[in-house]
Amino acid sequence: MHGRQMYLDFGGFKMDVTSYTMIVTCKLWGLSWAYADGAKTEKDLTAEQNEKKVVKMPTLLEYFSFVYFGLGCMCAPFHEYSDFKNWIELTSHYKTLPRGPTGFFQTIIPVLKKISLGLIHLVLHLYVVVYSGMSCSLNGKPEFADAGGFGYKVFYYWVSMTG
Repeated sequence: MHGRQMYLDFGGFKMDVTSYTMIVTCKLWGLSWAYADGAKTEKDLTAEQNEKKVVKMPTLLEYFSFVYFGLGCMCAPFHEYSDFKNWIELTSHYKTLPRGPTGFFQTIIPVLKKISLGLIHLVLHLYVVVYSGMSCSLNGKPEFADAGGFGYKVFYYWVSMTG
């Protein structure tokens, strides 16, 4: 299916089942290697392998929650099962995460800063697009090669990516 899509719409952006299937493949591949490492002795593994190894097979609920965890799609294509389980159970280096009513106030300020920064970029992007007439539809088109100098192109890409 992926090869067909590459042939029919090369360079286009179409999300289909193969996008998530590639991420699931990476997750399952990593889980299988971590489980294989769990069968080895500690002296046969590196420090990182010992930290990431999976000794006990995950339950069906743990397995599906790891495989279909949506944040893995948005943030990164791969994270280790042991890291996922430590995050869920708040163990290992996740022990010190703020939680409860007092932890809320430790985390809300950085979140509000990020949201406000995103809104500032959105307003800036809309201002540039609406009032300057700069459209982001030139990306990757031959007309873009003739449009402005190097500084304009860098600015254009910056505006295109912040929106």
